[in-house]
Formats: sequence, C-alpha cells, structure tokens
Amino acid sequence: MRVDQQAVRRHLSDFVASRRGVEAYVEPPTNVTATTVILIAHDGEWTRRAAGSRELAFDLARSLDVGEVVDPTQVDVAAWIKDTTEGVGADAVIECSGNERALQTAIDAVRKAGRIAQTGLHTRAASIEPMKLSEHDITLAGTWCYPVTDWPRIIDLIARGRLPVEKVVTAQVPMADVVEKGFEVLLSPTGNQVKVLIDAQQRSAS
Repeated sequence: MRVDQQAVRRHLSDFVASRRGVEAYVEPPTNVTATTVILIAHDGEWTRRAAGSRELAFDLARSLDVGEVVDPTQVDVAAWIKDTTEGVGADAVIECSGNERALQTAIDAVRKAGRIAQTGLHTRAASIEPMKLSEHDITLAGTWCYPVTDWPRIIDLIARGRLPVEKVVTAQVPMADVVEKGFEVLLSPTGNQVKVLIDAQQRSAS
C-alpha cells in the first residue's frame, strides 16, 4: 500500500496542533487496514492514518511531540510505567487488544488498588496470576460493547463536528455486490476499505 508520507505527516501534525492532550498509538496491520498511527485527543476525538510500515509509524508518532511512544516489542511496558511513575504504577489500565501478554502487562503495570478494564475480546483462554490481583487489591472488570450512558456524549461530539463519522465510510455498494465488493474486500489482507455500507435499493452497476 503506497502512502503519501508528507500528506499523512501534515494531517497528523495539524491534529496535534489544534487539539489538547493528544496521545499517539501505533496499530499493527489487520485484515482491513495497514499499519496505522492513531491520535486521540483529551475529549475522545480521534484520527487515523496509514503509515506504510511499522518502522515508519513509530518514527512518525515520535516526531509529533505527544510524549512517549513505547514499542512493546522492544520495551518492558510494565517496568517503563513503574519507572515513569516513581514505582507507583498506573491508576487505571484499559486492555484493548484481547491479547494474553497485554493482560499480563496490565496487571503488572497498574498500581495497588488500581483498576483494569478488559475491553479487548479474547478468542482463547488467557493465563494470569490471580494472586497478584489479591495481593495488590486490583480490580479487573470486563465490559461488553458500550453503556448507553456514553451515547449522549458521543452524539454531542458528532453534532458539534468533533467526530467526523462520515469519514469512516469508505465505500457504498448495492446489495447485489455485497459479497464481491463488500465482504471479500474487507477480508482481503490487501483490501483498502474500512467500513462499507450496503444500499438495498441501489442496482448493481455490472
């Protein structure tokens, strides 16, 4: 996937300059996206851009003046968090990947009496040390989807133009083409679509 690095850098730099409390994350490639840099502002507004490669993504994220961008394959994240908090640990950790190692890291990184929210969906059993939860009074809570109390805030962000949700939709196809131009493209490792809407009334162009 070819990426216009200058356009990506310009967009992300503009986002950082015009928002407060921006944090950067590098997301590995998935079935529907290449390696991307995600920026999230203090109020939840976010943007994402493809970066071309893992190395380019980390270099780009680190150049944006958004604080530390840690590569978990190169750094002991739990030890790094403890070191940067003078041995205390994080007040709260949100585990979003559904990865066993990430859950273990969350338990090691959170402070005594801290909280862990497990939002990533694990597809297989994950091994942890429950004694750590007891020894340090750690609360580990699972969550499924989103509470309805979040919706008024999200609707307000959309109404004020802070969440440009229309940009998430990358294609609209007729029902007759849903397999070829919908599911197959989304499942392809080289596909370039993120969210495809189906128009039940539109006729196929073919």
